[in-house]
Amino acid sequence: MHIRERFTIVGADRIDYQATFEDPKVYTRPFTIASTSGRTVKGAAAKSYELFEEACHEGDRDTQEMLQRIK
Repeated sequence: MHIRERFTIVGADRIDYQATFEDPKVYTRPFTIASTSGRTVKGAAAKSYELFEEACHEGDRDTQEMLQRIK
């Protein structure tokens, strides 16, 4: 399988994402997915904004519980 990903910065508040999947043994032709991400926090609040990454793993806990433990 070959996957080509492309992130394009469109502006200060927007990033476009595109991924093309190619695997002739599995798919009859390549296909592409796309999405747009926008900034949800603007102005003075954006300077103190922190992105929280969540990953699933064995024995993981509820996100809200994890955030409470961080505080």
